Amino acid sequence: MNKNKKIQIIIDNKKIDCIEGQTILEVAMENKIDIPSLCFHSDLDIKSNCRLCIVEIKGRKGLCASCSTKTEPEMEIITDSPKIKRAREINLELVFAQHPKEDKNYTPGLSYRLLELAKEYNIKTDRFSDRKEKCPIYQFGPSVVFDSSKCIDCRNCVDICEKQGIGFLEIEKKDHFFQVGPSKDEKKDCIYCGQCVVHCPAGALMAIEDFGEVEKAIQDKNKIVVFQFAPSIRTSIEEEIVEEINNETNEDE
Repeated sequence: MNKNKKIQIIIDNKKIDCIEGQTILEVAMENKIDIPSLCFHSDLDIKSNCRLCIVEIKGRKGLCASCSTKTEPEMEIITDSPKIKRAREINLELVFAQHPKEDKNYTPGLSYRLLELAKEYNIKTDRFSDRKEKCPIYQFGPSVVFDSSKCIDCRNCVDICEKQGIGFLEIEKKDHFFQVGPSKDEKKDCIYCGQCVVHCPAGALMAIEDFGEVEKAIQDKNKIVVFQFAPSIRTSIEEEIVEEINNETNEDE
């Protein structure tokens, strides 16, 4: 297969040009076609765990995961139908068997993809019993809290931790299930990079915030408060600005 071969596919009756071998989800995202997903992240290998990105393909039986299904010439894809909607609803309800039906520690303003999808599809979050109700809460140093009762086993945190070369988060088999937790290897330790927090779609991993302490210091008239931004933050802001400028330039051309 020619990796640079351009082909045409049809998504929801719309003809779209793409590169042969791209996944359906990649093409949909490039063309701003909404297909919900939880476990997919562009930084990580495809796992097809959550089964929310399912689509119909003309000529094929059953539903296919768009994150792992590669495009082929003249492929006809449907991203929304009663059959797809029903399957996504059931899969979401099953995911909530690994997450509290009411997230009391939910922080408004933060993007928890799981809760956003539950609201969008108006599902019954308590249809199946919560098998993780008594799972422990871990704190990794002064920076990260991991509430394993919210973990949906997408394994994003484990993969990104391994990709960072740390391997602190691991999967352990307990009874008939698998559960994410800190490594029992004393040689492995969390470096507080925050990548697990960034890649978690369920709010199971959260950064410990110091906003209260910062506000208290600012209000103290006897103190001079100095702020310093980490290099990674400056770089991220720069990338956002440069990308926006480039997009505007391309549109003008």
